[in-house]
Amino acid sequence: MDRLSKIILAGILILAFGVRFFGIAKSPPSLNWDEAALGYNAYSILKTGRDEFGKKLPLSLRSFDDYKPAVYSYVAVPFIKAFGLNEISVRLPSVIAGTVIVLLAYLFAKEFFKKEQAALISSFLVAAEPWSVHFSRVAFESNLALMFFLTGIYLFLKSRKYILPGFFLILSALTYHSEKILVFPLAVLSFIFDPGSLSRFASSSIFSHYPASLDLIKALITRYFSYFSPVNLFVRGTPEPTQHIPNFGMFYPLEFLLLVVGLYFLIQNFRKHKILFFLLVVSPVPAIATWNWFYPARVLPLFFFLSLIIAYGLYRILNKYTAVPVLVILISGVLNLLTSLYFFLPYQERGNWQYGMREMAQALTKYQDSHQRVVIETKTAQPYIFLLFYTQYDPQKYQEYSKDILSPRNSFNFDKYEFRDIYWDKDKDLKNTLFIGPESSLPVTPVYEVKDFEGNVLYRVAETK
Repeated sequence: MDRLSKIILAGILILAFGVRFFGIAKSPPSLNWDEAALGYNAYSILKTGRDEFGKKLPLSLRSFDDYKPAVYSYVAVPFIKAFGLNEISVRLPSVIAGTVIVLLAYLFAKEFFKKEQAALISSFLVAAEPWSVHFSRVAFESNLALMFFLTGIYLFLKSRKYILPGFFLILSALTYHSEKILVFPLAVLSFIFDPGSLSRFASSSIFSHYPASLDLIKALITRYFSYFSPVNLFVRGTPEPTQHIPNFGMFYPLEFLLLVVGLYFLIQNFRKHKILFFLLVVSPVPAIATWNWFYPARVLPLFFFLSLIIAYGLYRILNKYTAVPVLVILISGVLNLLTSLYFFLPYQERGNWQYGMREMAQALTKYQDSHQRVVIETKTAQPYIFLLFYTQYDPQKYQEYSKDILSPRNSFNFDKYEFRDIYWDKDKDLKNTLFIGPESSLPVTPVYEVKDFEGNVLYRVAETK
């Protein structure tokens, strides 16, 4: 790697970090409930060594009875220690992981293609592609798991040893559920280097004795190929509102052409690139057994390896033809992405996030001390976690309440806080109570109103003496 390449790569990494870090407290416009849960549990572990339910140094977090892997929370602990409990400290591990993934794109492309230019193009595309930018700006366990997963694969490809790569692969499996499934097919990598092991596997495979039903096979195949659909990847994206940047697919539309070019040249030398193709085809496996039709968070490795092929297609075009039109369109796409990210997402898409919960918690903090009871009405799911997060509620104190919470949870109430619908005709007779809810539930002169940037009332704060 010459000096110029080092400078270019450093510039790409700085760009990648900047795009991922700039404005992360405001775009996306608020934490979602999973981010708040990961952050508060990290805060609880920092303060008490236990999660919100009092479990000591857990490997998984009960949270919303979905038992999230705890690794992201552990990684967030030093950031919360340094910067406090806020959006930046919770999202920063994902920002850093996303930047490291850009470096890994360079390393993988150098390993697969043996071309410096192709490696630099790969790192640039991953730095700027919609899927990578978005998942690096939100506290997604899947993004952190992707960094660990790719590190493990790369170390294995370079050394053919197992201990250090195995450590990172196990860490990825502990970080996100999809990697638990994906790590197992990677044992097949040994078949690539030891073909004789394939026959040993076939003799012991349960599939040779218990074939799946035809309907199941059809369903799995259909779901599998949905993750290779050009419409899903390059145009429409996903119906999951928190898993894409508005108006974008996972990739820029022009990249479909580059993908075709990349595949064309790589398939011509298939044996040389069989590891890349193997990684590509196994990447959607964790997602096909779930009910979601197209759920990007579960297939980030697929997007990464597609990015490498797209980059190789651009590399071949650059070396054979004038690529000015392609570069102009790509740069225009990146600028459009940044516009959507920094201007459209925080405002027009705020309804798809839990916008207003931070402001509601701030209002609650301002008025709650003089009241014995607080009643909160909100349509937001898991509302208690936002109150814990934004008020930095003492974890040790909350653990005294959470130990009595049943599973599955039937109430969010704790301390003096009640989460329920407000019936003003009846509730107005409650003494010394603070109410927070929508205008329709509080037909009374408020002491405060939480509004969005357009002046719309999100929550009204009222009180009884």
